[in-house]
Amino acid sequence: MVCNINKRSIFQGTQRCFRFLTGICLLSLFPAGCVNDIEKIKAFSSSEILPTVHAENFETIYSDSGIIRFVLKTPELKRFESDETP
Repeated sequence: MVCNINKRSIFQGTQRCFRFLTGICLLSLFPAGCVNDIEKIKAFSSSEILPTVHAENFETIYSDSGIIRFVLKTPELKRFESDETP
């Protein structure tokens, strides 16, 4: 009996098996990453309220229809996204 197996079919079978096993390993890691321990989260988060924008020696000109409405100059500009004012 003659066995008709070529190198290409062996390689394709090995490649499929490798992809399958890699997928199973990656899927088994997903449930391990879904833990919400509040103490660990608090350790990484900061209670300090930080500005989203911070600039020094800031100057801007606001115009409407080619007419300058106001000029804003400040030595320090801080913009906060939250509703709370620090």
